[in-house]
Amino acid sequence: MRIILTIILLITSALAAYSFPYDSAYSEKAVNSIEDISASIISDSFSPMAHYSAGDKVFSAVPAYFTIDRIMEDPDIDGKDLKGGAFGAGGGYALTDQFMAYCIIAGLKISGDLQYPAYGEQFGVIKSSGDYSLFNVLAGFGYDLINDDIFSIPVYFGANIQYYSSELKADTVSWYDNLATFQTYDVTAETSGDGFLYGVSGGIAVSAKIYSKVKITPYLLYIHNFNSADMNAEASLVNADPLLSGKEKFKLDVNSVSAFMTGLNIGYIGDSGFSASVALGSMLSSLTGYGSRASANGVEMKSFVLILSYNM
Repeated sequence: MRIILTIILLITSALAAYSFPYDSAYSEKAVNSIEDISASIISDSFSPMAHYSAGDKVFSAVPAYFTIDRIMEDPDIDGKDLKGGAFGAGGGYALTDQFMAYCIIAGLKISGDLQYPAYGEQFGVIKSSGDYSLFNVLAGFGYDLINDDIFSIPVYFGANIQYYSSELKADTVSWYDNLATFQTYDVTAETSGDGFLYGVSGGIAVSAKIYSKVKITPYLLYIHNFNSADMNAEASLVNADPLLSGKEKFKLDVNSVSAFMTGLNIGYIGDSGFSASVALGSMLSSLTGYGSRASANGVEMKSFVLILSYNM
């Protein structure tokens, strides 16, 4: 969406009008891509309950750390010291040998700088500082299609509620108005928003035990939000003369998250009920360019996700 920022100013009893060519398309794409990356990281905190019998319980803690070198390509939006952390905690309870219930709570925070044409192509690449936080609650039920000594294939369906908070502020640029006021202005742009997102999720996992000690679990997770993030931007023109300064607010077009994400957990099963796994979904998707909407956009990221579980 291209925005022409028009401000009507009163100057010595005469009206003067000028237009600053601010293009919000890149900021919209940056926000959408950060949402896709967050969804991919949250999917790594999803630890599918498998190989269960009636009355079994499992509790999991999932810490994660990640760095992002590029959030998307075409157009290129690069990260500079863009990194974050996440933590998830959840549990599952087997109602019968086939049915189970689960709940997972996870949160993440991304902070650092982005480099992209924040004001549009004519101003070139600008550094923007940003923070993005997400808190996610996912709960539902599962059914194990196959459950024997080696394989377990559970399917899941549930609801998810998310709270997000985002802020993105571009560095100041200088602009000379050669059409109306013939003045130089300092221009700033800031994007921010927070609120709740509501949706559903579902998935399927194929878990295999190897010699009763190693468990490999690839899975597919789908998240669909019914609403989209409410993001607003404010662009300001500042001149030494207050009468020549002004600002305008507008709403960004942000897509709702609706995407499939693949995951892969590989871990060791302990004798005392404890187990440890690593989640490789986001990392593999970034390396291969497949497996999530974020990877399809060209994200380049590195992540380390550890899953610590206790089975009762």
